[in-house]
Amino acid sequence: MALWRSMRSVTGAELPYGRHSKDVQEDIRKGIITCHECSATRACRLWLADAAQGTPPPFFCPNRERFIRLSEMASVH
Repeated sequence: MALWRSMRSVTGAELPYGRHSKDVQEDIRKGIITCHECSATRACRLWLADAAQGTPPPFFCPNRERFIRLSEMASVH
């Protein structure tokens, strides 16, 4: 969960607290599972250590498209 939270924070995919549609909730749930099952945790930690705030997720991230989608949603709120 720590990598998931860190990636959301760095990429700007932090949605405001509150209720979200079932589709968004399901997308987040799938993202957490994907992150947990990812085999690139070392690369992820290294990337996060050097990433500037607002940087798009790395290409090796299996949740890349999901983080981009969530960051676009967060910027609307």
